[in-house]
Amino acid sequence: MFKIKGMYDILLDRKWWIIHNEKELDWLDRQWNFAVGCFSMGNINQASAASVMTPDQMKSQLTSKDINEATPVKKEQPENGQKQDDSGMPIENAPVESAINPTTIYTDVNSYILQHNYQHPNITSELNEFSMFGYSTDDGRPSGVVVHYTDNPTNFSARNEADYEINGGWQSAFVHTFIDANTILNIHDTDFGAWGCGPVGNKYFAQFEMVTARNFDDFTKTTSYSAWYTAYLLSKYNLTPSLAQAHNGVGTVWSHSDVTHYLGGTNHTDPDAYFAKYGYSMGQFFDLVQHYYDEMNADKNVGAFDSSSVQATSFNVKGWHASSKSVNKPYSYLIVLDADTNREIERVRINRTQRPDVNRVYPNVKNSLNSGFDQNLPISSAMYDKRVKIISRYSDSAGGNGAFSDYSFGNVITMPKSSAGSLDVTDSSQLGKINLQGWFATNQAQGKPYRYVILLDSSNGKELGRYPVKTLSRPDVANVYSGISNAINSGYSVDVPLNSTLLGKTFRVIARYSDDAQGNGNFTDYWNNRLVTAKSNSNVGWLDTFKQSGNDIQATGWHATDSSIDKPYHFLIVLDANGNREVARCALPTITRPDVANVAPMMELRTNCSI
Repeated sequence: MFKIKGMYDILLDRKWWIIHNEKELDWLDRQWNFAVGCFSMGNINQASAASVMTPDQMKSQLTSKDINEATPVKKEQPENGQKQDDSGMPIENAPVESAINPTTIYTDVNSYILQHNYQHPNITSELNEFSMFGYSTDDGRPSGVVVHYTDNPTNFSARNEADYEINGGWQSAFVHTFIDANTILNIHDTDFGAWGCGPVGNKYFAQFEMVTARNFDDFTKTTSYSAWYTAYLLSKYNLTPSLAQAHNGVGTVWSHSDVTHYLGGTNHTDPDAYFAKYGYSMGQFFDLVQHYYDEMNADKNVGAFDSSSVQATSFNVKGWHASSKSVNKPYSYLIVLDADTNREIERVRINRTQRPDVNRVYPNVKNSLNSGFDQNLPISSAMYDKRVKIISRYSDSAGGNGAFSDYSFGNVITMPKSSAGSLDVTDSSQLGKINLQGWFATNQAQGKPYRYVILLDSSNGKELGRYPVKTLSRPDVANVYSGISNAINSGYSVDVPLNSTLLGKTFRVIARYSDDAQGNGNFTDYWNNRLVTAKSNSNVGWLDTFKQSGNDIQATGWHATDSSIDKPYHFLIVLDANGNREVARCALPTITRPDVANVAPMMELRTNCSI
């Protein structure tokens, strides 16, 4: 699959260059259409690989424009008959000490390399934009690697060869990388073609030059690094190693000589003669490439998460996981992890599905053909309200333990809420009650038919009262929380009687589902964050007259208080003013006082407060 992000970056960073080079516009169109097609088909996570074609197929599909962009802008024109090496660099007079004695009998090169276990240097990347043209492959990636030899007996440095191309020599020829006994120097992006081996080869292959070695030790190092680099490129572009000269020009590993023989457009025969000087061959080089490739892919563990979808009670995951270590591990599992704690929530044993697309890309990875999964997983109570991740596992144990090979997908899936609620309305405008309206939806309401609203004193958490509620339909809640099973019938409205205990109190409202008629037993609660304050305990009055008439004392006035809401008896008490001792009391009849109601309209029993 063409690297979409890389393509996008290139289009942005290099558009100024491309639009000033008319011959690149066709390449831009083809690559842009390919990128857009990948997006529209939703195949970003799909695996794919460049196809390996026959020489006739490679030549027949090239257009004149392809040939033109794969041909150097300047032909090689050595001055005064001066010789040039394979990359076009002039060859100076060779010092005597650099000559190689072809009669020397050398030890087996591959055995020598493996015995010394050379550690390849890191790839030094100094990318230059010599000519940015694409490959003529279905996926826009190289379909193989061409091995060159500079054939310059006076230069042993990758740096010198690279500098020659960077400083203008590229117009006659350039490759992607130079390799010597100390360096792997990459000077051109291998995602784009190079002018190294004729127009046909240039349109299909990544290319690098082996720089002349000073001695046998340097030759073995350069050869080791070159074989490793070839294997690296094959792995990078998901290509399986195959030697072109062993299959009539069909393969992924080519010498410059192979390109001359099978594709034409060039007459070079390197590195065959150079290898022969050390008793070496392209076939032996391929064996070393295969060795490094097998090492790179021995622990191959790859995967991709294609899609996920979440329903009310289950979720579906699709993807694939191929592992070289899946051998003798017949049991497959998907493990669900809490994405925030990385703790396992549960695991589900699965049957793998076939993924021919993955097998085409990773034919050497065990079980790549049967690496897919398309699984519906139930949402357990432990998953609700969580963010989860998925691990794919191959195991030798039926329980998914023992020896196993895991692939952890970074994708995070948000599970539906198990509970949600809201206190929408608190209305204290009516005398003697507070109306509470809201909703509480939960997947844990099943088997709990009794619904309550419970009031807790916010200052000490003590219960102030509980009140049964009736279920109301709330289609608006169901639209938002379709994943909660009882969302449609989650509403409630309840009148809480106002008593002196509630007056002036701030309380929290808890909505409850219970299997007990009294609201106890097994229950599920939702604590609303919103606090409610009942009206304050107002207490006002006035003594209009207080006079003695014979043996009677006549008193008139009024007394209004919110506390009277649950106190139906009204008394007048007479105290001794000197000692505040009660001397008399009498029950008062109920008499209305509309004038007081006008002054204190929000007070309880304001119309029946007369003395």
